[in-house]
Amino acid sequence: MDNRVVVGVSGRPAARAALQWAIDYARPRRLEIELVHVVDATFGTTTVGFLHSAREQAELLLAREGEETRSVAPDLTFRTTVLEGSPTGALTDWAVGAQLLVVDSHALGRFRDYVFSTQAAQVAAYAGGSVVVVPEREEQRGTGVVVGVDGSEASLAAVTFASDQADRLASG
Repeated sequence: MDNRVVVGVSGRPAARAALQWAIDYARPRRLEIELVHVVDATFGTTTVGFLHSAREQAELLLAREGEETRSVAPDLTFRTTVLEGSPTGALTDWAVGAQLLVVDSHALGRFRDYVFSTQAAQVAAYAGGSVVVVPEREEQRGTGVVVGVDGSEASLAAVTFASDQADRLASG
């Protein structure tokens, strides 16, 4: 396992909460934070130059987020990466080997009251490692930890991780 915490960055306010969570987790462990944005290249027909333009916009977004993050946490090392493809697939593939993958809940429309959106649930289901989903709504943050337990070694490790994080958040 490498020393990265991968953070999905969308430019939405909820993604900032996920980034802050990752900073708080990474700082005492001296882990590197990698800000990742995925340009969705999977939705139907696109005009000529769309992916190029979307990639440029993603690079600008990550440059802004990287600058702001470095000003908040100058003691940490940051990298930025733009990927193309399916947001779920590209992000989870990229995070293989990382200490942690952190995403926001990305709840939309009538599902805003749920901690997990379809996309966040897919990321959690498909990731090859540990995933933290930071709720979009402030009042949902720190209210509990959801862990799926099936008796496997991986699920027991998830319970231990969730317990440690609940302790960290309660004492912070």
